[in-house]
Amino acid sequence: MIKRNLKAKIISTGSYLPEYILSDEEIIRRYNLDISPKVLHRLFPVSERREARDESCSDMLAKAALNVLENACLNGFNVSPGDLDSIRVSITPGDYLEPSTASVVQDKIGARCYAYDVKMSCAGWLAGTYDSLGDLATGAKYTLVLAGMRTGNMRIREPRNRAIFGDGAGGFLLGNSENGNIKVIKLWTFGEFARDIVLPHQETVDSERRETFYMADGTKLYDILRKTLPELELEKVFDGIDRDSIDHLIVHKPSPRIHRGVEKYLQSLGFPRTKIVQNFDRYGNTVSADLPIALDEGIKQKRIKRGDRILLFSYGAGISAGAAIIDY
Repeated sequence: MIKRNLKAKIISTGSYLPEYILSDEEIIRRYNLDISPKVLHRLFPVSERREARDESCSDMLAKAALNVLENACLNGFNVSPGDLDSIRVSITPGDYLEPSTASVVQDKIGARCYAYDVKMSCAGWLAGTYDSLGDLATGAKYTLVLAGMRTGNMRIREPRNRAIFGDGAGGFLLGNSENGNIKVIKLWTFGEFARDIVLPHQETVDSERRETFYMADGTKLYDILRKTLPELELEKVFDGIDRDSIDHLIVHKPSPRIHRGVEKYLQSLGFPRTKIVQNFDRYGNTVSADLPIALDEGIKQKRIKRGDRILLFSYGAGISAGAAIIDY
């Protein structure tokens, strides 16, 4: 279902990135990889991926949340944690299986509203946004949508894939508004490919994959991408919206090869590469936190200004995808 012309405005954005920079050299030492830093960087061109050391996923999310609320005050909205009507958190993998990491975040920032996790992998932040719009349509005043990634000691079947991922958190505060600036949002899922990117914990999973991050090889994932992208029929999302009016594209980058495929798809729809905002080279794949971190960074760098129109697009495990057009 496509949601259009929604009564929600973006009040503020925020983000948090750990200070520690994990280098290619350290990854090679840590995982005893038989590969040179030069080759690893060519495969996964990330120069400054961050790694949380003494911080949990909820710690990073709480810091991002407080940054969002601080920026709301700077934008002229005096919103405190106690003013929030709901909190939604997209996490990978989060503090616990149960309870929700959102519960921990709610406590850490001093809010009293209901809070829950959203599980849609790379599209999770857009899924949380999609859900939150229902709150605002039925009378809620403020809702906070967050996303966070903490790799930690996650076991990875192919250790060199650790070079893809970085840690961080981001989000935004949505407010009720008759003159909303979220123009359209839509989500997709292709469950037949759910087992091609997995971080399992169930006993029903074969022992080789249990509690180990598994990702199919690049050729298979690219084949899945080529099959599923046309099925999105993304052009229907743009009905009534001039594509030339879109100033920026913030596109999730799960890996260089998948991102190139998404870029080609977007170019076929009339969007030039020059409009794409991305930070993979500095932060790596922060899963669902990628979009809010990039949005907040673009605003803080003044590349994105009030009134700019932005396409947000994410594609990843599930296989799931999400797209939204917002006027910041």
